[in-house]
Amino acid sequence: MLPAPFPDEILISRLLRHQVLSGLSISSYLKYMFGKHKKSLHPYLTGHLRTIAYHSAESEVDLLYGQTIAPLFLHFMPSYKEKISLALVSMEAAEVVRACQLPCFRETEILSIKFCPECARDDANYFGVGYWHRCHQIPGIEACHKHKVWLVHIPWEGRSFLKKGFFPPLDVDSKVCTELSCDLAVYSIGILNQVSHHRQQCFKISNIQQKLRSFGYVTEIGSNRRKLIAKNLYEFTVNLQYPSSDLLPRSSTDFNYTSYILSHDTAQHPFKYLLVDFWLSRHLVHPPTLIEDNVTKVSKSQLDNKCISLLNQGASMAEVSRQTGRSACFG
Repeated sequence: MLPAPFPDEILISRLLRHQVLSGLSISSYLKYMFGKHKKSLHPYLTGHLRTIAYHSAESEVDLLYGQTIAPLFLHFMPSYKEKISLALVSMEAAEVVRACQLPCFRETEILSIKFCPECARDDANYFGVGYWHRCHQIPGIEACHKHKVWLVHIPWEGRSFLKKGFFPPLDVDSKVCTELSCDLAVYSIGILNQVSHHRQQCFKISNIQQKLRSFGYVTEIGSNRRKLIAKNLYEFTVNLQYPSSDLLPRSSTDFNYTSYILSHDTAQHPFKYLLVDFWLSRHLVHPPTLIEDNVTKVSKSQLDNKCISLLNQGASMAEVSRQTGRSACFG
């Protein structure tokens, strides 16, 4: 039987401990657990949950929601929920990755497993071994919320990275992280715990859109102020001082970063939703200072009349668009 999980232990960590306790070689252990001497395993989206559940006291659903990062993907990608769940229960790591749409996202990060040096030393002192924490594996999170230090990445290479004694090293120096990166970690862990507990809860993009509207990022005619959103979000993320920007906006003119989120058309990386919602949660009660635009604050009917008037005066479609904020193909 798998050893009981330590607090906040991710499933792959339990498998690593189980292999050591079994006394089997890696290949023999994989054969015993999965029927094959070689097996592809993902560090935070570990599949074959039905097989693993057979060797534990938990159901595959409990393993999924309590010991993987899958709840974030299920929550922020509700249209893929059934596909992701089925893949995690019975399929190979490659199928799980495809089900979670990871190859389709523009924002990607090098696959790794992360740890906090201070947590590792505390765990070794208390439990006798350092282990891998679930909260540290949230994609895009780079800080330990408990010790306020940067997480350390270890690349997850090859088809299987189960190797004897693969636990967080205890001799790594810790480096103090920024307060903002720590706050983002706290916020994201809170969301992960919430959606893990409330398993039927589904994300609604309308919640983010309502916040954008309340903070002045949407015009009176319902258009998103893309330039302002991109500028302010990028400036906010710079203050994280992340060692890697793989999952962050690339510049102050990276309009696509949030446009795809708000379009409803494509699934986006869960971290993008976490980041944008966290950014909005840090706004003051009063709306931010807005860059003056050329959109006249008038009703839709008045705007229609203004467009027609400009066209009758011989203005080009481009000029009408500049003066009214309407798309050049609005007609």
